Amino acid sequence: ENLAEGIWTIDSNAFTTYVNRAMANMLGYTPQEMLGKHLFDFMDEEAVLSAKYYLMRRSEGIKENHYFEFTHKSNHKVYTQINTYPLIDNNGIYCGAIAAITDLTEKRKFEETKQILENKFTSIFELFSVCLVIVNKEFEVVNANKKMAQLLNYSKEEILNKNILAIFPKEYHAELTAQLQLLLNEKLERIMGEYKIVLPHKTIENAFVNFFPIKTTPVSTPSELLISIMDMTEEKNYEFEIAKNEALFRSVLEHS
Repeated sequence: ENLAEGIWTIDSNAFTTYVNRAMANMLGYTPQEMLGKHLFDFMDEEAVLSAKYYLMRRSEGIKENHYFEFTHKSNHKVYTQINTYPLIDNNGIYCGAIAAITDLTEKRKFEETKQILENKFTSIFELFSVCLVIVNKEFEVVNANKKMAQLLNYSKEEILNKNILAIFPKEYHAELTAQLQLLLNEKLERIMGEYKIVLPHKTIENAFVNFFPIKTTPVSTPSELLISIMDMTEEKNYEFEIAKNEALFRSVLEHS
């Protein structure tokens, strides 16, 4: 009764003979409400088809681990992982099954929400009119937008794992490394300024560069850095571009 996972036993006809409190709570019932009920009473018609297949395997003496969707008393889906074993009597006759069941519903919701945010982040990331790159604590590239790939004259795949400091003149490296460490250690909120960018195919004498720390949660320490690069030698309204991209930066950081 003190186990965190659900325990459920059924007889050879799939009627419930025992559930612990964790199993009953998982589906919104009391243990007494579930006793004597058929296994199929706790799922929809589509799940019944899967359950029939698994019950057939149980009757053949097969134990296994699989995922399964039950239906909560309030009619929402409960996503689970099941370790299930056939119950065989002394004469080798199948007399039911026992299962240990783990509720994965919250984990699944989290993963779905995370995927939605990642898709949204990717969409916003590509909207920027400036070059964007995300680096890890070693300043190695983990992501870059198309604009950044075009600047470096690489595919996005070729940029990955390259050290971003390589695009700055060597005389900047020591100072930049120290400043970026301050960002990662939350001693600074942001670094911005004009830098020279040296690439194999060209040199940008005046690039406006922003460095922002990225947190995975509001209370965690920064694990990555978001860097933007704007070529100031191009003829465009820079004040407008900077203001527009500043708003987009905030949107990206809020959803990172």
